Amino acid sequence: MKLNLGCGFKKLEGYHNVDQAPTCEPDLVHDLTSVRWPFNQSSIEEFRFDYSLEQMGSSPKDLIAILTEVYRLAKSNAVVRIECWHPRHDRFILNPLCVHRLSPQFFQRLSKSQNINEIGQGVLDDSIALTYDLDFDLVKGVALIAGHFQKQVETGETSVQELVAQGAHANNIFESYSIELRVNK
Repeated sequence: MKLNLGCGFKKLEGYHNVDQAPTCEPDLVHDLTSVRWPFNQSSIEEFRFDYSLEQMGSSPKDLIAILTEVYRLAKSNAVVRIECWHPRHDRFILNPLCVHRLSPQFFQRLSKSQNINEIGQGVLDDSIALTYDLDFDLVKGVALIAGHFQKQVETGETSVQELVAQGAHANNIFESYSIELRVNK
């Protein structure tokens, strides 16, 4: 089974579309911040969050609850695909529903082996994967350049490296992230 979580009005063929809002007529109306989702343990092969995960719940506890349920329901080697707004882009900043600043760096913290390596190096300041018994590998984490900056790269006006350097302190250079995780069980 495949789940499209927080689907809104963007329902996907071949997926079980889930949203908390009945007005978008999902296959299942369900608050994903609730403790147990109505699916069998280790039964889901793919999860999709298309510009929805950053808006789910209102606290870090809600985000952890969602990730814990994803892990519980995932088959071994299941895929989690996340498209989310970059936290330094106006689409995130100006949307009061966006509460979670997601990034590939955050999702790396959900790997047990990454936590263990960082503990061994003495650089770990938290152990999310070990604390919550989660284990996801970051397969892909790409920042997508905003349109007008992408045109500057294509015309040779600037380089991707220059944009990465600017993106560390400037808003609206990167519009979103495309992230893929693999579940380790």
